[in-house]
Parts: sequence; structure tokens; C-alpha cells
Amino acid sequence: MRSSLEGWRFTCAVCGSKLVEVEQHKAPCPQVPSTPFAEIWNKALHGQQLFDNAIIHNEWPWASPIHVFRMLLVRRHCSRTELDNGFDHGRTANLLVPGFDETVQQLGIEPPRGGRPIVPLPIRPALLAAVSIVIDQGPPAISALSEATIFGHRLQFEKIVSQMQAEIRARRTVSQLLQF
Repeated sequence: MRSSLEGWRFTCAVCGSKLVEVEQHKAPCPQVPSTPFAEIWNKALHGQQLFDNAIIHNEWPWASPIHVFRMLLVRRHCSRTELDNGFDHGRTANLLVPGFDETVQQLGIEPPRGGRPIVPLPIRPALLAAVSIVIDQGPPAISALSEATIFGHRLQFEKIVSQMQAEIRARRTVSQLLQF
């Protein structure tokens, strides 16, 4: 698979089966015995389809799934209980897919960053399900995520929102020009 080109996928584009991580020796990676986030599989498939449409067909609904994906990786405010338990690097994705941050920590995955285009396979379904949820809920979901961000991370979040809005305006302008 062209993982660097289709790093959002968690299912095979040809047969639809679940992708499995492999180690350097071409053996299945033993780190994840079961699929985390199995309960949100359909939402994740919808999120994957949104990415396919955006990347392959250059089509998306009111917001770019790519920008939404980046927003979901921005750090959020952690509760006092989380801080007391030594957990201080929560992501906004956890607000839509509870258990995301805990799974990232349990799997020993470095917390993903917004600039990193390919995230580890075990957490892709959660992030894509969260993309689907944001797209379905509309702009109020983005506002709620923004409110949960902290300090300089809010600026990072707002920068992503601004980039998304600029892209939407540009697409509208091009669309209007093509109508003439």
C-alpha cells in the first residue's frame, strides 16, 4: 500500500478489509490484539470516505476533512483528575471519541501532532470517526473544540480554522468564476 499517499486509510481501498500493521520483517505487528474503537467503526468508515472524496476527488461538504483532522490533534485542557494521574497531553479528538487519549497512552504512541500527516494505524479509526462527527454536527462542533483548547494551542487551533475558511472562500471564488 502507498502508506505515504493514503496514510488516512484504515481499510484496504480494493477489498475493504481492515489494514494490519507489519513490522520490518513483514510479520503482523503484535502490539494491538483487538481493534480499538470498534464501536465507532461506521463513523470511522464515513470519515475515511470523507478523506477519499477530499483527496482523490477534491470534493467535501461545508468543511475540509483535512483541516478538521488537524484540529482534532490540537492539545486540549485536561481535567484535574487527568492531571493528577500524570496525564497532561490530551487532544481535542478525545472530546468526540472518549478514550482516544487513554488509548494513545496505553499503546505507547507518541501523541500525534497536527503537522504529521500520517498517524499510527490503531488510532486512525478514532480520528476519522471524530472527523465524521464534526462534519455531521457542523460549525458548533468546531466552536466547542476551540473552547477546549489551551494557551498557545488555541492560537494553533484558530490558525487552522482561518486556513480552512480561506480555502472555503477560494473554492467559492473559483466555483463562481467557472459558472461564467
